[in-house]
Amino acid sequence: MSRSCQVLELPRSMWYNHNKKDDTKVIIALSRLAKELPTRGFEVYYKRLRHEDHKWNRKGVLRVYRAMNLKLRRKHKKRLPERVKNPLEVQNQFNEV
Repeated sequence: MSRSCQVLELPRSMWYNHNKKDDTKVIIALSRLAKELPTRGFEVYYKRLRHEDHKWNRKGVLRVYRAMNLKLRRKHKKRLPERVKNPLEVQNQFNEV
């Protein structure tokens, strides 16, 4: 085997079969959840899948989630411009504004 790979100038890793994971069930479940809850993130989707008694690995579900480009952008707080601090004015009489 290694000799034949050397003759053909192929790496030995190409000789072995690599299993391709069938993620169709995970893709269907994630796309259904994305339609139901479009503003939620991965954690909510994964918890819902676990409550539905799916025994999928968290890493595998996360890999499919990222491959489907469902990851949401984080929303940051908007920075307000810094206000100008003026000293307080002292009143001369009562009820004066």
